[in-house]
Amino acid sequence: MIRVEHWATASEQGVAAARNLLAEPADRVPYEAVPYFWSDHYDVKIQALGLPGRGERFEILEGGDDAFVAAGVRGDRVVAVVAFNAPRRLAFYRPRLAAMPAVSELTAAVAADDRALATAS
Repeated sequence: MIRVEHWATASEQGVAAARNLLAEPADRVPYEAVPYFWSDHYDVKIQALGLPGRGERFEILEGGDDAFVAAGVRGDRVVAVVAFNAPRRLAFYRPRLAAMPAVSELTAAVAADDRALATAS
């Protein structure tokens, strides 16, 4: 169990609690959403999914100097995604991160996505 201190998480947990309160006991489900937060720092929007502090290393998945998405990797599994100035890209990663995919699997999915940010060479 962890505590994520961001209002988006509190809102999602409230919705999940209400649904479970109104559901039959057999239909109740645990809250298992991927943690998420964002913060704006002047002209930089920082967003994170998962648990960046648990990553052993970070690898750039897409983008370059001004906007990019990086994966926090532990072993060969992606445990977090951090985006700088790439707000529309998080919707691509959130459902994938729940399964803690292998880095190679996520890299292949990004390469196949025609909406991915161009990667600087």
